[in-house]
Amino acid sequence: MSYDKTLEEYKIFLATAKNVSDRRMKSNRFFITIMTVIFSFISVVLSTNYIARNRGYVIIAIWIFCLGLCKTWSKTLESFAKLNSAKFDVILEMEKELKYNAFAQEWKKLTTDKTYKILSWNEKQIPRYFAWFISIVFVGYFFLGYAGS
Repeated sequence: MSYDKTLEEYKIFLATAKNVSDRRMKSNRFFITIMTVIFSFISVVLSTNYIARNRGYVIIAIWIFCLGLCKTWSKTLESFAKLNSAKFDVILEMEKELKYNAFAQEWKKLTTDKTYKILSWNEKQIPRYFAWFISIVFVGYFFLGYAGS
């Protein structure tokens, strides 16, 4: 295969990797927006007497929904991480045909840095923190005796 053709395919593949990263960011924004809306809804549920008789059941339903949403968010991030990893494996293979292996060099520098954490690992902590926070709020709500108020 010619160098020019390899370079063109490399550029196209880099664009698809960027597209995956953009989709991951949009996905994160979506989940954060949903969680923000849910937290707003929770404050309405806790502050109104409109559903006072069934408030405990509504709170439990919201809690379960939020935990499911956090699990879905985590699995979505995991999927994006695997897709990105596969794409960069292909990019590293394609670089072998090019004059300079920029991503291979970058990865080599990152993996020798003991303080470096892969972004997807850090990113996956966000849904876990949301799940813990939601659980603490809801368990606190019930154990502090507010379910009947």
